[in-house]
Amino acid sequence: MKAKWAVLVGASRGVGQAIMSYTLKLPVILALAALLLPVKLPAESKVGVILTMTGDFARYGEKIRVGLESKKAAHVKYVYEDEGCDPKKAITAYQKLSALDGIRVFLGPWCGSPQVAVASLLRRSDGFAILGSSAPERVFELSGGRMLSVQPSIEAESRFNAKEAYRLGARKVVILFFESDFGRAHEAAFRQAFQGEVLDTLVYSTPDASALRGLATKIKQLNPDTVYIPDAFPLMQGLTKQLSTVGAKGIRLMSVYSAQSDDVLKAVGAAGDGLILSYPKIEGEALHYYPQRAAEVLMYGVGECPDLSADCLQRAIRGKYTFDEHGVMQGELELKVIKEDKFVRLER
Repeated sequence: MKAKWAVLVGASRGVGQAIMSYTLKLPVILALAALLLPVKLPAESKVGVILTMTGDFARYGEKIRVGLESKKAAHVKYVYEDEGCDPKKAITAYQKLSALDGIRVFLGPWCGSPQVAVASLLRRSDGFAILGSSAPERVFELSGGRMLSVQPSIEAESRFNAKEAYRLGARKVVILFFESDFGRAHEAAFRQAFQGEVLDTLVYSTPDASALRGLATKIKQLNPDTVYIPDAFPLMQGLTKQLSTVGAKGIRLMSVYSAQSDDVLKAVGAAGDGLILSYPKIEGEALHYYPQRAAEVLMYGVGECPDLSADCLQRAIRGKYTFDEHGVMQGELELKVIKEDKFVRLER
């Protein structure tokens, strides 16, 4: 009987030791098994990028592209299409990306008129876009709340410029720009906020620089103390030279953030000294900063919403980041001035 008991006790101890040994080795076994199993990577998510890749602003498009790529998640693929700062091209780009490539999530467009055109298309589909540049406030409503912007709006910038122009002594202003939704939005906001008198709005619609010759003469006749130029086109196409040619001197020139470029410095030359422009109060260049910011915000949304539905992206992104009632992320603005062929901060 004792012998049988001893055998049973010994057997149970052996089983216990075996179980204990197996239990201790189980994590190691599982870890080894995990290494042998195929790793399930996140499914590739396609994001359409509607970017200006041709035309006068193609070189800026390349700068924007660098900023976007620097914040792209590993499982995201960007599919680029050109807008050319043309609303018709932007519509074609959107339709190709959505219909042929099956893409519902977008970065851009970057120019004003294309933004307005694409906003209306987003409303009719399950599309969603983050803008990495200044845009009209109405694109948020036009898109049904599916187009958010990370840069202060066009209207915010022109309201700021109207108040600053008056503070600097402007009382009689002429507004001059190349015809676009971008310019029209700036004009309306400036007129609403300016406490002085807007003498006239001068608009041209041809890329031919000769169109500025007659406008420069008109400016001389109106005799304003300030010309507000809410886009870079007139400056790049030789406005300062034309004003000098017709003898319109001593006029303050004010512009917006897009005027901070090497092309503008080259075009205005020495006559550009003293040109004032608004600029976001950020570290670095807007053409790098805001594309990076836009990509960062969208990458967060894509990570939270595997189905890439507009409703999910909206909830996730607006739950983490703060946007105003126009779908715009708030930010501060400041004034800069061209001084000795450089853009420097204008001290208040």
